Amino acid sequence: MRIYHNIDVGYGSYGSMFTPGSFKPGTVIGNYCSFSSSVFQYNANHPYSKFTTHPILYHEDYTGSKSEELKRVNLIIGHDVWIGHGVVILPGCSNIGNGAVIGAGSIVTKDVPAYSIVVGNPAKVIRMRFKEEIIEKLEVTQWWLWDKETLIKNIDKLERIVRGED
Repeated sequence: MRIYHNIDVGYGSYGSMFTPGSFKPGTVIGNYCSFSSSVFQYNANHPYSKFTTHPILYHEDYTGSKSEELKRVNLIIGHDVWIGHGVVILPGCSNIGNGAVIGAGSIVTKDVPAYSIVVGNPAKVIRMRFKEEIIEKLEVTQWWLWDKETLIKNIDKLERIVRGED
């Protein structure tokens, strides 16, 4: 893991997560993730049930503030996740599973299952990337934890798993 702006970023992951402010401190991003541009995560909502929606109620400089009441969500993004352009991740989402794909322009309001493809506003699962037995085999390999040499040697094996030939 590498740490950028208090975000843990896994090996081989690339894209807009390196843009300051895109993801909140405490976010964990797995290995081999791909992020398009303009992807943003929000880890808290404005207090719309109070007399004001302004965050002054949660700021230490204001008398009687109660910053502990503002619930912030840490986000964990699994390995081999692809997030398209303009995706917004809201506080209802705390986990994006391994192998997930989030389509461009989606608004993610809840957790994203592993190996699912989600799109829309709000983002919904439109299908799974693979059949359950293929997902199980990929998960067992944990290929995203292999060193580069082992991964290179086993690319054909992983492709056979995806084609259902093993």
